[in-house]
Amino acid sequence: MKQGINKYVNSYKQGLLLLCCALCFCSTLIAQQDSIPKRADAMATLLNWRVIGVPTIGYTPETNWTFGLAGSWFFQCDSMARTSELSVQAKYTLENQVAAHAQTTLYFDPEKRWMMNAAMGYTYYPNLFFGIGNERKDLLQMPWHYISNIFYLSAQPQYYLTPRWTIGPAIQFRYEGMQHNALTDSVQALYPVHGFDSYFMLGLGMVVSYDSRDRIYYPTRGLFFKTRLYYYEPYLGSSYRSGWADIDFRQFVPLYKEFIFAWQFVGQCQMGTAMPFQMMPTLGGEDLQRGIRKGVWRDDVMVAVQGEFRIPIWRYFKAAVFAS
Repeated sequence: MKQGINKYVNSYKQGLLLLCCALCFCSTLIAQQDSIPKRADAMATLLNWRVIGVPTIGYTPETNWTFGLAGSWFFQCDSMARTSELSVQAKYTLENQVAAHAQTTLYFDPEKRWMMNAAMGYTYYPNLFFGIGNERKDLLQMPWHYISNIFYLSAQPQYYLTPRWTIGPAIQFRYEGMQHNALTDSVQALYPVHGFDSYFMLGLGMVVSYDSRDRIYYPTRGLFFKTRLYYYEPYLGSSYRSGWADIDFRQFVPLYKEFIFAWQFVGQCQMGTAMPFQMMPTLGGEDLQRGIRKGVWRDDVMVAVQGEFRIPIWRYFKAAVFAS
C-alpha cells in the first residue's frame, strides 16, 4: 500500500513539474509576441516592467532559514485584451522543506467574453494543528507539529454575461499525504476527524463574480464580489463526500486624493461530516485576520470582516492601518 502511494506521489511530482514547465514556456511565448504594447497598467507593472522578481528570506523554528524567489509576469494574450498575469512563489528551507505555488489570471479574448483563473502548487512543509472549534478550552494547549506532501490544482474558466458579471465552471483537486509521528495517534484519538490518512479530493462546481474596480491591481474605487460552490463525490475520485461554499465581497472607497478606505467580508462553509480538517474553514494568515496564525481556529463555518485605511507615502510606497 505504501509503495503504491509513493508511486502515485512520484507520478504527481513529475506531472506537476511538466505542467510548471509548460506554463512557463507558454508564458514566455506570449510575453515575446510583437503585438504586446510597451505601455501597460503602471500600478501593475511598476514603470512598465513586464517581469518583477524579488528574493525572499525568512526564519521560523519549524523551518530554520528559508530562501526563495517571488515574481510576477505581466503580458497580453492578444493586443486588445486586458493585461494577464502569472505569479510564481518558491522557497526552500535548511531543513530540506520546499513550497512552490503558481497562479495566473488570463484574459485571452479581445472581445472580453472569456477569462481564466488557475492555480497549482506543491508543498512539503511543516504545519500546526491546534484542534477543532473556536474556544480555547476545546483546543490543544500546545499545537501538534506535522508535515505533509500536498499537491493542488484549481481552474475557473469564466464567461462574461455583462462587462462586469461572469459565470463559469470550477474544478479543484487536492492530494495530501501526512507523515505520522509519535503524537499522531494521540491527537487523532482526541479529534476523530478526517485528514490524518492520505486523501484525494476532486471537487466540481461553479463560480459567479462581479467586478467594477477601476484597476485589477491596487484598485482605488469600485466593488468586487465572488462566490464559489464545490461538490466532492467519491464516484468522481474523492476520498470523502462533502460540499463547500464561500463568498468574498470587497469595496474600495476613495476619500481624498490617494487616501483610500477598503473593506472586505468573507464567509466560508463546509457542508457534510467528511471534510479533511486541512480543508475546513480557518482564520488567520497573510490575507485574512493578519496577526493570527492560520489554523488556530478551525471549524465548519467561518465569517470575517476586515477593513483598512491606505495612506500614500511616496510614489509606490504605501502604508495601511487595518482592523478585523
